[in-house]
Amino acid sequence: MIKIKFSDCSKVIEPLNSPFGFKGSYSSSIWITTVKLKTFKNFSSGSSIQGVLWSDGNVYSKIGESKSNELMFSITQHLCELLVDKEYEKPGDLFDFLYTQGMKYAKDILQFSPRKTFILNAMVPIDNALRLLYCKEMQAFNYSSFAFDNEVFQVKQDKLALIPLISYNTSIEQIKQLADDGVCVFKIKIGADPDRDNDKNKMLEQDKKRIAEIHSVLTDYKSEYTDNGYVAYYLDANGRYDTIDRVIKLLEYTKLIGAFDRIILLEEPFDEENDLNVSNIEVTVAADESVHDVYDAKKKINLGYKAFALKPIAKTITATNKIAKLAIENNIALFCADLTVTPLLVEINKNYASRLSPVPGMKIGIIESNGPQNYVNWAEMMAIHPLKNHLSVTPVNGIFQLNDDYHKKSGGIFL
Repeated sequence: MIKIKFSDCSKVIEPLNSPFGFKGSYSSSIWITTVKLKTFKNFSSGSSIQGVLWSDGNVYSKIGESKSNELMFSITQHLCELLVDKEYEKPGDLFDFLYTQGMKYAKDILQFSPRKTFILNAMVPIDNALRLLYCKEMQAFNYSSFAFDNEVFQVKQDKLALIPLISYNTSIEQIKQLADDGVCVFKIKIGADPDRDNDKNKMLEQDKKRIAEIHSVLTDYKSEYTDNGYVAYYLDANGRYDTIDRVIKLLEYTKLIGAFDRIILLEEPFDEENDLNVSNIEVTVAADESVHDVYDAKKKINLGYKAFALKPIAKTITATNKIAKLAIENNIALFCADLTVTPLLVEINKNYASRLSPVPGMKIGIIESNGPQNYVNWAEMMAIHPLKNHLSVTPVNGIFQLNDDYHKKSGGIFL
């Protein structure tokens, strides 16, 4: 058994190049948390970023960005304190205990239960630290031991297409530059709230305008990595749509402008409380933040969802493994999405993504990473990456080239 003798938790607040827009709102900065754990003979450090707006828009709107971040950080701190003198045999053994305690702690403060994802997000640095500590105790420095689930890992890809995030305020010049740099999949945030009045008709019209604007720039860009030979679009609504009819109106518009055949994914069109069946929507509909656990995953499969965006860097690897197993059993497409994470967390995500089969419409795997676009201090973050000069760490022409040496070193996460 591995016995934890010491724990600590700290944070750094990183500035963004500009406010990060999604779910009709914006985040002004990102809190990066680090958890340190010690046994009698080993030490580990796990990190994560706090996505408070992504993980619970309701908490964000009720208490604001700063207090939401303070709450999430306090959950991580509280759980760290509970870890001292706890024992575990393998990664994931303490997960249920930590989740239950985290939810109770948050509920006592808020006087209502936050979304499950809010607690999972707070648990990520602990989950990562426990896994790294396990690898040190076992002297098993490979990603399979770290993630501890070979049933999920059925392939090992040598290429991953970079997916940058096109937020509400990403400029056309930036989008064109990304295409010129070889990017072949563009994640486009939709569900805008242009006048901050939650008018769904205005949202739809703004989304049409934005997609048309982007498509006019990307129309002629081609790619050898997509089935149709052109760059692909991945629309992310973050639960902002309210009816099937409104989604269909958007997709019909994309047919009119010639963009429909480029859409490989439509992510999270509806709020998680909205149990609409999406089987008749003509594109692959993916679930993201609404899939907290296996129960939610089964529900989404029954509602016609054909893909899941996995976030081992935002929902813990422990929770992600359970969802991925069920998805594979039901022929659900899987890919790894970002949460504007740091360079080393990108490597944790890349390792996971490289072990998943390509989604429909793609010939290779995909991985979202938008940190370089958004962090003021990205260059400084990259400077401390243990494999910063490795050819696999930075995408070339929009593609991460993951050779045998990269996989042997697991992207540097153990260094």
